[in-house]
Amino acid sequence: MKLITRLPGILCALLLLTGAFPSGSEAAQSKDGQKRQAIIFLNTQQGKEHRLAREINRQLYYSRTLSRQLEVTLIDIAPDGPALSGAARYLRDTSGIWVAKYRPLSLPALFCQQGKSRRFYHLTTAEDIRKCL
Repeated sequence: MKLITRLPGILCALLLLTGAFPSGSEAAQSKDGQKRQAIIFLNTQQGKEHRLAREINRQLYYSRTLSRQLEVTLIDIAPDGPALSGAARYLRDTSGIWVAKYRPLSLPALFCQQGKSRRFYHLTTAEDIRKCL
């Protein structure tokens, strides 16, 4: 009987907690409501770039704050490169659609996008994704 009388209070507390801690997609939005994105072009057949992709995934996995604030997409231009999985979204651009859309000047390339605003950086370390914050 005591549980039934406490149930409304428990439900109210749960609703307050869900509002206080937004989900990852809501937290990846800036103050004006647009998502922060890091779009990374790389060639995983190059050992250095493959290690860079693994390090980015590792940082996203171990940093809950970073993964909530930034939506990361890794775009691999290597048709036969090793498959990646992890905290970042991974796409293989075998037909060149993404390369044609973004036109990276060099690899590895980092595009920081928020709404219609887009900035280009040459990616040298995994920590460079923080430039998009």
